[in-house]
Amino acid sequence: MTLGPQFDEERQEREEYFNKRMESWDDAQRQAHFSLQDRIRSVRQSPSALVVPTPSFDAGGALNARIAKRGKVLPGEGSSLIQGSQCNDCHGTSARHAAENPRVELWTGYSESGDDEGIWREHTWTRQGGTVFEPTVPRSAYFGVKLKGRARKRFIEENS
Repeated sequence: MTLGPQFDEERQEREEYFNKRMESWDDAQRQAHFSLQDRIRSVRQSPSALVVPTPSFDAGGALNARIAKRGKVLPGEGSSLIQGSQCNDCHGTSARHAAENPRVELWTGYSESGDDEGIWREHTWTRQGGTVFEPTVPRSAYFGVKLKGRARKRFIEENS
């Protein structure tokens, strides 16, 4: 199925914009970003998937490299919204949810929204017993890593 020239043109414009955002990045950050994007394209069988580059999310590239190497795909269907969810506060809402519920897993990585298929944005969510708890709006898929131990504690301290 082809989506037509307008879709291709919009995708190309986005890709050019994303590349401009990475001009100030060092080689390690760029390499980690493209490794992550290639991994998402592979596991999702989506050769045109784009990962939004977010310098503040992974300043040194280490987290993206870890996500690219160890990340897991989680489906968006069947997820539940966290009580008191707010748009644009996925890190804070998830951190507070994990702090209040020690048995809840804290995950970070990227998600794909159903309304913007193929575009992956930085995101954090929680999970318990196989159910994803979404902190903002429903997502079609997630790709990330579970934060444990010191990483979990630090994330909660910095974001709640």
